Amino acid sequence: MWIAGGVFVTANVLVLGSIAVVGKSVTDSLAAIKAVEARQASQVRSVANRLPSKFAVQFVTPRQDQSSRGTCWDFATIALLEWSYRANGVRHGWLQPDEYVALSEQVWFITSSLKYMYNTFHQPMTRIA
Repeated sequence: MWIAGGVFVTANVLVLGSIAVVGKSVTDSLAAIKAVEARQASQVRSVANRLPSKFAVQFVTPRQDQSSRGTCWDFATIALLEWSYRANGVRHGWLQPDEYVALSEQVWFITSSLKYMYNTFHQPMTRIA
């Protein structure tokens, strides 16, 4: 009986000792993490203070509203084409700095859809041998 009690007490002492060791290492780790976070916050503030408060983006075309149409790819394609054409146009003197080209998202969508349908449904028949 005394042996079982001694084993029980020894096991409890070992468990409590390991809890104390783990608790100390967790506390140390938490302190190290907080120190790293403080250094990172300081670095972010340092970088943020060096950034300009305002900047200009060249060759931006007017914003478009696609509403609830599921044609984001269409609007993104047209925006890229308008931006590219405007950038090259201003660079080569084809457009004034305050001019831009407005392309039609609707026409692009229709012609892209018709081309897709044509290519899908008008493929040459293949012979199965």
